[in-house]
Amino acid sequence: VVIPEKIANMITLETHEIMGHPGRYKTYHALRKICIFKNMHKIAASIIKNCDSCQRSKPINYQSNGPTKSQKPKTPFETVSVDLMGPLPTGRGGTHYILAILDTFSKYIRLYALKKASAKAILNRIEFDYIPK
Repeated sequence: VVIPEKIANMITLETHEIMGHPGRYKTYHALRKICIFKNMHKIAASIIKNCDSCQRSKPINYQSNGPTKSQKPKTPFETVSVDLMGPLPTGRGGTHYILAILDTFSKYIRLYALKKASAKAILNRIEFDYIPK
């Protein structure tokens, strides 16, 4: 079926919405099975590009500036991973958080109970209890 240019956008939009908002290639190929009109591929691409629902649910793709593969440490304590869990039910001494520090070379882990989840409390624990002197 040949579709007049006047209604090509409407047909494309309806097809796109009825199919559950597929991408431009699936929309185009679905249209090709039932009809034809001038600039079909360009119109399908334009409809999808301007579809509010698709733009809102489209994942954001961006290039990270960081390293793309993990660096493996060569010695113990060269690289550590730090994580904070909580708030948890009150523990001994009024603690509510657990600070976990993992040496990524040896997989050695230390856990520390904290009263507060503040940067100062975390840095104090790392400086005075974790870093070897």
